[in-house]
This record gives sequence, C-alpha cells and structure tokens, in this order.
Amino acid sequence: MPLDIGDRIDDDLSDARWRAKDSLTSRPVGVRVSHEALQDMGESACLQKAVEKYDGSTDSVRVTTGDF
Repeated sequence: MPLDIGDRIDDDLSDARWRAKDSLTSRPVGVRVSHEALQDMGESACLQKAVEKYDGSTDSVRVTTGDF
C-alpha cells in the first residue's frame, strides 16, 4: 500500500515518530522508528522500510532493527 510520510513529530522514550497518510484512502497513519534502528540504519533507510512494511491493515507501522 502506498504511504506518504510527512513531518517528524515529537519523539517518545522508545521511538522517533512521523505523521503519514495512506495515499489511497487519505487515512492518517503513525510511523514509529526505534531510536536504535534510526541510529544504526539512518533515517532514509528506516522510512523506506516503513513504506515497505505498511500494508493498509492498521493505522500505524513500526520499524526496528529486526526489520533489516
């Protein structure tokens, strides 16, 4: 499913977070990336992995180092 990732929002203790939306339905989607994955793999790779993981069945997607 196509996912359009927008602005980064405030991080929480375990994850960096971005606003996103499903480009087919315009439904809001939360993107969460563990701080460890962000540090180890970089922002671009983590956001690309979020796009790959998103299947439209939920309103969020989370990326961790285990996804690589």
